[in-house]
Amino acid sequence: MDGTARWVNLWQALAASRPPDTGGPDEPWWIWTYVPGKRGVAIGDDLAEPVHRSRTAVFGLAALLIGSCAAVVAFSWLHGHPVPVAGRELFFVISIGLAGTAGVIAGGATRDGLRAINDAVRNRHTMRLQAARSAAITLDTFRAGAYPPDNPATGVAIEGQLVTVATVTARRIHASHAWQSTHLDTHRVRLDLAEEVRQLAAQAALLHRARLKLGPQPRPISPGLTRAAELWEHHSLVADRVQEALAERVSALITYHEHLETLSHELAALDLLSGAGIDDQLADLLAGTVGDQQAAQHLRELTAEARASITAIHDVMQLLNHDLRTLQAADNIAPVGLEPTT
Repeated sequence: MDGTARWVNLWQALAASRPPDTGGPDEPWWIWTYVPGKRGVAIGDDLAEPVHRSRTAVFGLAALLIGSCAAVVAFSWLHGHPVPVAGRELFFVISIGLAGTAGVIAGGATRDGLRAINDAVRNRHTMRLQAARSAAITLDTFRAGAYPPDNPATGVAIEGQLVTVATVTARRIHASHAWQSTHLDTHRVRLDLAEEVRQLAAQAALLHRARLKLGPQPRPISPGLTRAAELWEHHSLVADRVQEALAERVSALITYHEHLETLSHELAALDLLSGAGIDDQLADLLAGTVGDQQAAQHLRELTAEARASITAIHDVMQLLNHDLRTLQAADNIAPVGLEPTT
């Protein structure tokens, strides 16, 4: 219940926020795209249109090279035939003409072939992109009806709210100070953010489609409809359990972010203390120059604070390790496949 309240509160805060005029570096919260089964490094990366560059000059150069080679080979082959002295000049002219014709034909065929191959590759890439876009998971996947442009949170199903909260949380994790630290790699507590949210989005989309197929609960006004209502109740309970599991997964992601924020504060404090003179050389210099009890006490306090920060960092690492195991265990959620009742 606590986990549900956490993501609900975050969603309500996002829904209450006014859409900015321009998207920042993280883009507006309601813009995200996920392609099931496709890995990526971005958090909610959109599918960009392919950029077609003109390769006319490249095709022309390739055709010129191939045509020249063909002309040289053809001329060498023709010129190697024995010809009487009286007709050698005429045969030489004919050989040049035939070699030029062969070069033009070879060059033209090369250019047309390269163009055909390039067009086929472009068309294949475009078809794949269109297929990926048609299967992509966006906020509109979870909408019910139209919505005002100035209120993107209108009419979004619970599954879409979960994915939105997970996306925003992942963006905040990626922007945190601790995410850039090597401590996460050293202690093996770095999460694959893009894949984590993409898997969650894919399962949420399956759950949403299953609920749509399930439809409203039948009224038990006959023996057949009574059985259908019982089946609907069973499938609905299964969907609710999967939804609860997704909510717990989002809650674990929020906890991971909160612990990362704690780690960010501890790392910042440790950096500040290190810059204040915790290293051995500066401590020896200060103790040798001042040499009084006040300076020594000051150094002991700084050292104690640094040790406390290091201890706190290790404690946070233990929490992050627990969060990571929780999220990895949630990856084993089986996709739902509810069948509509009749």
